[in-house]
Order: sequence, then C-alpha cells, then structure tokens
Amino acid sequence: MSNNQTVPKHILPTIVLGQVCVTSTWFAPNAIMGELTQLWQSQASIGAVTTAVQLGFIAGTLLFGVTGLADRVSLRWLFLFCAWSAAGSNAGLLWAPENVSLVLVCRLLTGFSLAGVYPVGMKLAASWYVGGLGRALGYLVGALVLGTASPHLMQALNLVEHWQFVIWSSTVAALVGGLVVATVTTGPHVRSSGPVRVVDLYRSLWQPEFRACVVGYFGHMWELYAFWAWMPLWIATLKFDARSSSLLAFAVIASGAISCALGGLAAVRWGSRTVAVMNLRLSAICCLISPLVYMWGGWWLIGLLIVWGLVVVGDSPQLSALNAASAPRELVGSALTLTTCLGFSITVASIFLLDALRSQIDPAFLFWPLAIGPVVGAWSLRR
Repeated sequence: MSNNQTVPKHILPTIVLGQVCVTSTWFAPNAIMGELTQLWQSQASIGAVTTAVQLGFIAGTLLFGVTGLADRVSLRWLFLFCAWSAAGSNAGLLWAPENVSLVLVCRLLTGFSLAGVYPVGMKLAASWYVGGLGRALGYLVGALVLGTASPHLMQALNLVEHWQFVIWSSTVAALVGGLVVATVTTGPHVRSSGPVRVVDLYRSLWQPEFRACVVGYFGHMWELYAFWAWMPLWIATLKFDARSSSLLAFAVIASGAISCALGGLAAVRWGSRTVAVMNLRLSAICCLISPLVYMWGGWWLIGLLIVWGLVVVGDSPQLSALNAASAPRELVGSALTLTTCLGFSITVASIFLLDALRSQIDPAFLFWPLAIGPVVGAWSLRR
C-alpha cells in the first residue's frame, strides 16, 4: 500500500465516530455540575473534579509511554478495553454521587482510561495514512472537541430532567464507540513509538525550532481546557434558562470541531505555523475583550463565545503537527509523549487558578488570566 488512495474509505470516519462517542465521558460531569454541587452542598470541588480527569490522563499517558503498551498489543483491542474502562468509571458516578471522594476517584480512572483512547485512536489512524495525516489529525482533534461538547447537548435534550441521564448517555456512547473502533484493523504503516525517556525531551528542547513549537503548544494548553471547564459556569451567571445555557455551551465547544477540520485545509495553503499563530492571536483578543462583551451581554456575548470556541482549539492540530515535524527524528516518541504530559499538567494549573479567582473577582474578568497563554504561544511561534 503506497499511498492513501488505497485506504478503505470507512477507516477515518469510523475512528472519528468512535472517538466522539468515547470522549463524551471526558467532561460529562461538567454538564451537570449545578446538580452535583447541590448534592455536595458546596462548590469547592468543581476545580478538583475537573482536574482529576486531567491528572488521570497524564498518569495513563506516562504509563502507556513507559511500558510501550500501544506497541505490544493490538490497537483496536486496546482502544476497546480502554473505552469500556472509561464507560465503567464514568458510570461509577451513579453509585454515590454525594460522595466527593468517590467521584474524584471515578474521574481519575476515566482520565486514565482515555489515555488509551485518544492517543491510540491517532496511532491507529497514522497506521493507515502516510501522506495527508495532517488533515486526518484535524478530523481526529475535531472528534475530541465534539465529544467534549456532547454532554452539554445531552443535558439540553434531557427530557426526563434527571442529571443521571447525561451520565447514562455518555456511558452508553462510550460502550458503542469502543465497539465501533474495534472493527478497524491496524494499517500497514504502524510504527513503534520507542521508549520514553526524560533525557530525550531535555535533548529535544535544545533544538530552537522544537522549543518554539513546544512553548506555543504550552500557551495553547494554558487556555484551552480552563476555557472549556469554566465557560459553562460563566454562561450560568447570565440571564439564560438552564436549557439555553446547555445549548450555548454545546455550540461554543462544538464549533471548535469545525475550525479543526478547516484548519487542516488552510494549513495546506498557508502552513501550520501561520494557521496556529492566527488562532492564538484571535484567542488572546477574545480573552482580553471578554469583560467588555460580558457587560454588553446578549448577541454580542453569544457571538464572542462562538468565535472564541472556534479559535481556542483551531490551532491544536497544527501545533501537534508542528511538534511532530520539528522534534528530532530519533527522539520523537519520548519528546511528544512527555510534551503532552507537561501540556496537560499546565491545564491543571490554569483550571485551579480560575477556581481560586472566581470568588475573588467580578465574573466578567474571570478569563483575563488565560490571555497569557495564547500571547506567549503566538510570540514563541512568530520567532
């Protein structure tokens, strides 16, 4: 198989569908955070619940990288096992939702399981695509975005008006998603990731081009997940009813799936760096003007949020492509794995920062600190 023309047409859509279904468990509790905080009789655990899944993902990524599990077992069966593990830990919220400790453990296990879903799905796609992987990557990141947004749509369509509906729906979706991807065999171009060693990342960062791309990626991550986590609660402070708030949250996050797909096409013409810098600059502008538009409210605010949802993640596939292209060939496995872990560690810091600030400042200014990320990221890539 010498080119992508011989790749079966169902491969990429099948992986994308499976990714959407399984990643619906990633932020499922965020769509029902209001109901959960009533059970806890406190909002003190919102940041902890959100970051627990991130910490689980970091731990899972490190473990899979160190053990080389994705190089040792069938990718589709690993995806299926991890998808069903994510479904089980997601459903664990139903056992004792008033027990915050149990919820945190379930979220941690969900994130750990997703480390065998999102990266493994990308590796499975890469085993089929030699050329055109950048475009495929855009669709796969878009699948993550759509999966992240889907619990908010589930909540908006929740006719039974019980918070358990969202958990059950995302759990069933994850079970189905695992089965869907299990039908995709590994392609002929699968490559070993190699052992993960911290020294490889250190050596890679001495390369100026890779270092610039990594700083751009870190700036992007500083903003992205904190925006996704707190944006629904930011919307909840406005004069929208619950169903409209859920629909708006879904629209804002899901719009990013469009920009991920279109960004791949734009990168063919203008290059990944140009597309990434443009998105980072526009995202920084959205951060900086958000207090003013928050005060205006109405359609001005809705328009800002949709644009922000587009540009906050539109650079993600391009930054991944830049990191992969600029990393030293002999160190790429370690460099990309550890860079991903550091990037998600940064999301934990920004999520907790907003958690600490939200009771201290006017809600209109909540997202101002996030502007640091895209500003630094755009500056680094511009160099």
